[in-house]
Parts: sequence; C-alpha cells; structure tokens
Amino acid sequence: MFSLVLCLCLVLFSSYADAITRPHAAIAASTPQEHFLADLLDELWFTYKDRLSYASKCEALLNNLTNDHLAFRTFGGIHRISRIFEALGYEARGCYNFPGKHLTAIHYEHKTNKQMPKLFISELKIFELEEEARKIIEEALQSHRPDLTNALLAQLRENPTPDLIPVLLKHFETLPWKLPTKQQVEILNKHSQYAAWVLVHGYRVNHFTALVSPPETLDSVLEMLQSAGLPMKETIEGEIGSKLRQTSTKAGVTTVNVMGDDGLPTTMPWTYAYMEFAERNAIDGKRFEGFLGPQATELFDMTKTSDVDEL
Repeated sequence: MFSLVLCLCLVLFSSYADAITRPHAAIAASTPQEHFLADLLDELWFTYKDRLSYASKCEALLNNLTNDHLAFRTFGGIHRISRIFEALGYEARGCYNFPGKHLTAIHYEHKTNKQMPKLFISELKIFELEEEARKIIEEALQSHRPDLTNALLAQLRENPTPDLIPVLLKHFETLPWKLPTKQQVEILNKHSQYAAWVLVHGYRVNHFTALVSPPETLDSVLEMLQSAGLPMKETIEGEIGSKLRQTSTKAGVTTVNVMGDDGLPTTMPWTYAYMEFAERNAIDGKRFEGFLGPQATELFDMTKTSDVDEL
C-alpha cells in the first residue's frame, strides 16, 4: 500500500514539476500547430533561462508563470523571425517606430488562441546609422546563412512534427553570420548598443515577460523580487491604473564568441537579456493587449553595457 501511495505521489509531483518548468504546457492547445508551438516556446524558455539565472529565480518566486510576450531583435529583417510564427498561427497586430533608437517593431498575436504569448519583434534601420557602423553590419549580412525554406515553413503550417523543433532552435541559437571581431563589436556598440547586441547574439530571445495578474500588482511583485535579492530596474514604466505597466530585472552578462586580434576564435563577456514583468489593465472593459512606444524605449536600454550584472 505504501509503495502505491509513494508512486502516486511521485506521479503527482512529476506533473506539478512539469507544469512549473514548462510554463507554456498550461496553455489549452487544440491543434497540432498549437501543441508544437507550446513545445517550441518551452524550448526557447529553457535556453533563455539557462543563460539568465534570474529567470529561474523569478519562475520559482512567481510559482505559476504566465508568459505575456517574448521579444526578438534583428537587423536582417523581421521576417526571419516572424515567418516561423506566422506559419504557426500568428498575425501582425501593431506597428511601432522608435526614431531615437533607429528602430521599428511589429507585435504579433495568435489568431485564435488568446492564451498564446504575444511577440514583439524589432528591427534596426541600418540606413540611418553612420557609415562606420553600416559597413560592419553589411559585412555580417553578406555572410548570412540561407533563410529557412518555404517548404519547411509550409510544413510548420500544415503538419509540424517534433523533429522540426531542433531545426528551429538551431535557427534561433546559432549565429546567422560569421563571427564578428572583438573590435567590430566594440566599435558598433559606440553607435548602437542594440546593433552590437544583435551582432553577437543573432536571433536569440531577448526577453520573456511574466504577466502580473490580480490579486498581485506590479508594485507588490517588484517589492517581492527586490526583497529576494534580484537586481531590479529601480522604476516602473506606466502610472498606477494605466493600461500597461512594465518593469524588469537588470540585464545579465553571458559569454559570446568573437574573433580575437590574432585572428583566432575567442570569447568576451557581453550583455544578454533581462526578465520583464507586465501588468495589463482594462480600458472601457477590455484589457489592453498592445505596447506603448515610450515604455518600450526605456526597456530597450536595459541591455546597455553599463546596466549589467554578472550572472
């Protein structure tokens, strides 16, 4: 009898642990595309939190993590990220412009499943940068690997199979161009910290965002995380009661691959990502699902090299 009870307890604990460590598994998926999408998002979450220790700490403290949105950065074209998710049921919902950052962005939502997290994909307007910066980026883009094929995207749309998960993870996790030199990264950073980030990280997830829902507020969550010793952004973007309020951890540092001055591969520390927190409130009875340019501008700056803590 004891053995049976023990087995049942282990099964229940295993199910509970899976729900905690696979936050997108809680999404009610009704199609093969949605099940595949939830698995892909969980795999992206794993690689992200492996690099950002804050994420695991936040996950443990928040208990049941709901992902509001995840963000990607590009200077090779938003389509190199968006096409994957469009094939899996997403569509564009909002466009944003950040003149001071030389950036544009599009946010995407799933067409039918409102539990799926939103996407925020931004792109650098290379043509607005000075020639020195443009040349570095253009050299990288000249060595860009081939895009994902239309046949693969069609398979995602029609019948995604588990063997495609590693293919897509490689797309996100492998630098899509040749290794930059350490000097190129440092020069580009003087022109645009966003550009330097993309040069060394490619299409990796920039951040995941925990949705803060009643009875919790963003203020109470911020206080809890600060009390737990997490390095948090000192302020909250957005007034109490406004349609969108956001804050985040400070960015962590990871090791990136570059070419050294001697022409040999080496590594250097560079900012990677932060964990964001969002509180969405109802306006005229309907919860706001978009993004606000001024607030996003503040969060873009979280990956400046002066705003980092070591992992």
